[in-house]
Amino acid sequence: MACQLFIPRWAPLYKAFCSSCPISAFTNQISSIQDSIKNFNANVSRIDELHSRSLNNADDAAAQRNASQLEELIEDTSALSASLKHRIQALERQGGSGRDGQIRKQQVCAKYY
Repeated sequence: MACQLFIPRWAPLYKAFCSSCPISAFTNQISSIQDSIKNFNANVSRIDELHSRSLNNADDAAAQRNASQLEELIEDTSALSASLKHRIQALERQGGSGRDGQIRKQQVCAKYY
């Protein structure tokens, strides 16, 4: 059976999702999502820092620069959050039969829920 690729329009930079590909490709997808989650968490921490800094800024120029950084980071983090949601949902839909299908389902549930 040929591998049918599903490349979501929202994820041009991410690997293709495939329900009949070897389990190693699936684990690579899991690792990639985990890396993105780490990036998301780092962004949230940075947003927290910028919010705290904005409360302490007396200088208008610094406050404006901080607000600009904060706005950009919030937009990036929001886009990353949406991308993560879609990527995890795509993993859930992959399914598969036999042992590989069971492993995929267990991995998605264990990692993200």
